[in-house]
Amino acid sequence: MLLRRVTQHVKDQNWFAVFVDLLIVVVGVYIGIQVANWNAERQNQKEQLSYLELLHTELAPRIENYERFFESLEEVGNNERFVVETLRSGKLDNSETTRFNSGLVTIIRVHQPDTSLLVKRLETSDIVDDYQGTKYHEILSRLYSSWTRASRNMKTYVDQAKSARDLVFNRVYMSPSENFVPIPQYNFKQLVNDKAFVHAVAQLYHFNKLSRNTFRRAHNEIVQSVKELEAALYPNGHASLQGK
Repeated sequence: MLLRRVTQHVKDQNWFAVFVDLLIVVVGVYIGIQVANWNAERQNQKEQLSYLELLHTELAPRIENYERFFESLEEVGNNERFVVETLRSGKLDNSETTRFNSGLVTIIRVHQPDTSLLVKRLETSDIVDDYQGTKYHEILSRLYSSWTRASRNMKTYVDQAKSARDLVFNRVYMSPSENFVPIPQYNFKQLVNDKAFVHAVAQLYHFNKLSRNTFRRAHNEIVQSVKELEAALYPNGHASLQGK
């Protein structure tokens, strides 16, 4: 109908009417585009909000779990230090054998943070960039920075300790057990007299200590970021760090 009307106005050389008709078309197209953009932006914001809620749901309970994990790490560190000190002293009482074995088991473990698929998405810069200009961007940037920096540093410690870990593995046989915790098999006097072994154990303790400290610092930074994310998502306090 509009095309027929424009054609008729052209035939009648009613240029003002032609101009009005064209203006109606342009304005209509413009409004249609704006509405489409508005709907797309609204859908995008909805998807972004859903992602952030999922991210918070993933991270919040993990914080509580890590707190309990750090409590056990203190004992792990003490046992590992005990192994180093015992080897250097050359004396091991029978009553301390269990503690010595426990330290040997943990000292050769690879210390790296546990990451879920959801958290790993933060390792792609476009995820953070998607929130550019929103109140969430700075929070996500800090979370991304904390996580990737800690992961990178801990991987470096693992790589640097590889030769020492291999040497300890070669000197101490970790016998399988029913509860999945290996039982070290060794000759204590031979270990004490093996300078390379004693040095390797000291190296592992050093790198493991660095990893634990790095993990705790990253954890503290992530806790702060999650609190800020929660405050932004739930300004009325509808959620807690327990994910409720």
